[in-house]
Amino acid sequence: MTEPSDDTTIILSVGTGRNRQDIAGALLFSIRHHRADRAVFLCSAKTHAETLPLVLEELGNDAWTPDRYVVHVCDDEDDVQALFTQWNKAWDDWFGDRPPGRVVVDFTSGTKPMSAAAVMLGISRGVETLSYVTGPRDTGGRVTESTGVRALTPDLVLAHRRLRLAVEHFHAGSFAAAADLAGRHLRIAAMPDDDLREKARSVHFLAAACEAWDRFDYKQAARHLRESDRHWNQWKWLSDADRLRAMSELIEAARDAVAKGEFNAALAADLLANADRCMRRQDWDDAVARLYRACELLAQMRLLRDHGQKTGNIDPEKLPENLRAEYRGRRDRADGGRLKLGLEQSFRLLEQLGDGLGKKFRELYGDRDARKPLQGLLNARNNSLLAHGTVPITDDQARRLCDHIMELADVADPEICGKWLPMARLPEFKEF
Repeated sequence: MTEPSDDTTIILSVGTGRNRQDIAGALLFSIRHHRADRAVFLCSAKTHAETLPLVLEELGNDAWTPDRYVVHVCDDEDDVQALFTQWNKAWDDWFGDRPPGRVVVDFTSGTKPMSAAAVMLGISRGVETLSYVTGPRDTGGRVTESTGVRALTPDLVLAHRRLRLAVEHFHAGSFAAAADLAGRHLRIAAMPDDDLREKARSVHFLAAACEAWDRFDYKQAARHLRESDRHWNQWKWLSDADRLRAMSELIEAARDAVAKGEFNAALAADLLANADRCMRRQDWDDAVARLYRACELLAQMRLLRDHGQKTGNIDPEKLPENLRAEYRGRRDRADGGRLKLGLEQSFRLLEQLGDGLGKKFRELYGDRDARKPLQGLLNARNNSLLAHGTVPITDDQARRLCDHIMELADVADPEICGKWLPMARLPEFKEF
């Protein structure tokens, strides 16, 4: 990778002024003030013909050779958007193969659209400095003599735009990108504005918490939220701080369930919420993988809670008498003497036990001779690349499977959808 140069390049919009000489003098003043090594002149046809020759003549007296400057003549000096697009496209041509070092954009002269487009270009490209020449003015408001240069760094404008972009990523569910963008502005050195820095902190911590949450790293997600909870009431740009408290409660309940090796309503709801976020991002295969696991977890939860059975080690002796012989035989044939049940087998056992969840599953799933929609949707997951096949999941399959799993969840435990799932709603950031 080619290293940036140490040179200073100044990009100047070129105008006409009262007599051309005044603008040429202002541009030369700015070039010399910034000790520029190279220059890019943004001209209209008129200023290319009338003003620029005066500038180049003086630069020649300063021993500037033609290889130290580039001239760009625009097509329409009164169209801001066209100017920005044209100049932005030409940027790489101006600098060639070597990345630029320090870049200054001077918007002292040119038409108002040219100056506006030059500022937009500088901000878009993240230049170090924007500048304009100052001095005493005549009664018409024109500078009569160039005596100074006002320079400003567009860092706050850029930071605000990056934070808005981070918020867009957060709302779209791209939490890692949001945390990274906002995380660049947490230190005073990187963000001197207290208000923007506090906004950056809120986006970063919440996005980092949600990124960990999406990976089911409940400990890290809870830690990020604890680190920021003392600020929640101060973050007025959040739509509803109560959502953060509810979200924290759900995450902590899921964390505790995982730590104890339990299957509970909070954990089931969290899987459904995670699948919903995947669908919002149109990650259909990922969504179905989570929905499949949620379906499996519902059976595990019901068997353990209501029947004292673990799907990874079924104990036939705890089953009703009419089922023991069947499951003893299956256990005796199982590897290692541990009878493990898969998803469909777990729901079949629930059905045999007269459990309402097993009956509901059979109603949605059907059997070998009379297949119902749920069976085909679960098989679509098995045929995806994330399982055993190569067929991508469609949005319709993901949405229909979600509807079926939600029906099962209502039967498994009404608190899954009635209490816990609404607690997974993310807060939203207002405009700032």
